Parts: sequence; structure tokens; C-alpha cells
Amino acid sequence: MEQNFEHVLKNLSENSKIYQKIYILTKLKEFLPLCVPENLSNHVIIKNYQMKERILELSCSNNYVKQEILFRERSLIEKINKMYGIEIVKKIKLVP
Repeated sequence: MEQNFEHVLKNLSENSKIYQKIYILTKLKEFLPLCVPENLSNHVIIKNYQMKERILELSCSNNYVKQEILFRERSLIEKINKMYGIEIVKKIKLVP
């Protein structure tokens, strides 16, 4: 029986924090364009995810996009957590 990469990574993430972080980051990279408006999604990059504090670190290409992300932070967090079904992100931090 052939298993896809996502399924294997999900199984590995149950036993290891490193694989869990990799799995969460890959899913966030999938979901972020669905949560962020289309005109902003090309200008936002996921830099890191801090598992212990549940902080998602994003980098934006310009100040306009940063302001829009800050303005929509609460709704983005709600959308991301709704897609996962659990609280994955508590805060979004903007980094250079």
C-alpha cells in the first residue's frame, strides 16, 4: 500500500516534536494563501513557527502588507485554527 508524504509526516509527527513542527509548517504554507486575501498572499512568507508559544512568524514584502496583516491578525488566527480544528496559532509576529 502506497502512502503519500503528508500521511507519513503526520504519523511521524505524533512521536517527534521536530516532525510535528515540520508537519505544521507544511500545512500552514498550504493554508495561508486560503486565509490571506489574494492580493496580499504573494507578499507574505512564513518564516518560522514557535511551537511552545504557538507564534507564527511572517515576513512581508512592504509596509502596506504588514499593516494589512496586523489589521487582520485576529481573523487570520481564527481561520487558521478553524482549518485545523484546534488552536495552532495564538499570535502572529511580523519579522524582517
